[in-house]
Parts: sequence; structure tokens; C-alpha cells
Amino acid sequence: MNSPVSCASARSRFHGQAARAWAMVCALGIGACQAPPSFSSSLERSVYLMGTSAEIQLNAETRADAVHASERIVRALESTEARLSTWRTDSELARFQRGEAEASSTLRAELDAALAWSAATAGAFEPRCAALVRAWDLRGSGRLPSPEERRAAASDHSKWEEGGFGKGAGLAAAAKQLAALPALQRAQVNLGGQWLLHGPGQFEIQVADPDARHAAVASLRVSAGSVATSGNSERGILVDGQRYGHVLDPRSGEPAADFGSVTVVHPDPFAADCLATAFLVLGPEAALAWAKRDPLVEVLIVTRGQAGPQVVGSAGLDFTPAQQTSPSP
Repeated sequence: MNSPVSCASARSRFHGQAARAWAMVCALGIGACQAPPSFSSSLERSVYLMGTSAEIQLNAETRADAVHASERIVRALESTEARLSTWRTDSELARFQRGEAEASSTLRAELDAALAWSAATAGAFEPRCAALVRAWDLRGSGRLPSPEERRAAASDHSKWEEGGFGKGAGLAAAAKQLAALPALQRAQVNLGGQWLLHGPGQFEIQVADPDARHAAVASLRVSAGSVATSGNSERGILVDGQRYGHVLDPRSGEPAADFGSVTVVHPDPFAADCLATAFLVLGPEAALAWAKRDPLVEVLIVTRGQAGPQVVGSAGLDFTPAQQTSPSP
């Protein structure tokens, strides 16, 4: 489901010993490295959906509770893909855009939320940017549109592109399922680099160097909510020997400045996804200023420097530079 542009097979492993599972999670740097709670059953599961991988880690009262929770997560993500994917011709959004069906209440609420974030960011996040995707051929081999084409595509808001909010919508749907499961004690879901964190205590999430994904530049300690990172380094197009990033500035139709990456921490996965895209377009200073005035938002900015990546976090973010540590997937 994930689009290569942001504008603006399963396996399960059960661990009967909770302490052993907790130690492994801490060693990976993706869990809360505190004294292990008295969890009685742990589960890890990896599935491929929404065009990416979903890595699921759960702690519950019993194995059956953990399995049930994992199924609820997978079903929520599958439903989101069937509803929002613009890669599928049979998705609800695809049929809605062709005028073949009315939008369900769920789809309408998601589209309204995306439009609200577009308005809040003054268009730096724009979910109706399918024309820009076509103009740059971001789903193909890539092309360099003329300045006139870029301006025309940037002003064309007739079609939706879910790449900037699809993962957040999926994780938000999963979060609702987890909130209704009292036997579930703790959960971590990594959907293509965006995290959903559920349960008490802190979680430790490592942020990768945007130019060297095997190396981490910082370790975050966050509470339940979501962590989303946006950058231009992993994907893009090559046209006539020139590389262009996959994140476009929807206001101008030009590629967003490739300064590094921005990571957003927010209680709501949908908001985290939209803001991570918007902040990459707006730039480091605007992202930090936003976090200063919004108590729900924390950000980590990674910029390139002569001595290597430079890391700056918002005032309320609990983080430690960790350049020698392997990042979370």
C-alpha cells in the first residue's frame, strides 16, 4: 500500500519465559530497558502488508491473549489497506475516486483528518497530490517535469494519494483494537519504520542515520503513542544521472530539501505520520518551533554535517546520541 511518494508468509514465535523475551527486546534496543514486568506470555510476529513489513511484539496474560491481539492488529492493517490503497484498483478509496461508491464513515473521517492536517500545515502536507506523483512518474522509472508541469500538478487537488498518511491510519486503527483488549499488557508494532507503542512505562526506539541505515544516531525514550520518521535518502528517482527525493513540496511541486531526516513523537499515529511528512517539507527550524508550541509533539532533527550527522531534539524529548548503536528496523 505504501506509495513511493509522501506529498506535504507470516511467522510467529512464542516465548514462554517473559524475562528471556524482555532481555532480548532490551538487547535489540526496541523495548523499555527497565526491570521486566511479570508478563506470562510473549509473542513476536512478522507479516508483509500495506506494501511493507509489520514487526509485532506483544506481551499478554496468556498465549491465547497474545495470539488474539496479533490477529486484531493484522486485521486492522489489512482493512486499512483495503480501504486506502491507491495501488489497488479495488480499494474503497480507488472506487470512491472513480465515482463508483460513496465514502464510508471510516474513510470519510480519515480523509477529513488528512485535510485538517493539510490546513494546519498551510499545505506543507497535502494528501491530494496524485497529480504530482504522475508528473514526476514516482511510481515508474521517474521523469523530470517542466516547471510549468510542476506548477500545474501542484495546484491539482482532484485525486488522493495515501502515501503521507496511510501507515498512520493503519496504526491508528490497530491502536483502537489494542485499547479494547485488557489482557494485553504491552505492544510494539513497527510498520515500515513507523512505530505504535502501547502499554505502561517507557519504550526505547533508535533513530537511524539517514545516509547509513545500519547505524543509529540517537536513542529515544518515549511513552505509549507513535514515532514516525521521514527522510529522502532511502527512496527516490534517478533522471539523467540526477537523483531526486521521493518527498515533494506540494506547494511548489519541487522536491523537498534533503537536509537529513525528521522524527516525530505524538500520541496519535495518524498525526505523527502527517507531521513527519510536513516537517520534512517545512525544514528543521519550523519543526522545532512547532514542537515548542505544541505539547503533544516532540521532534528529533538529523542534519548532515562535515563531522557526520548532527542531532537536535525538541526541549521535551528524552534522547541520547548513539551513533555506535544499531538502529531499530
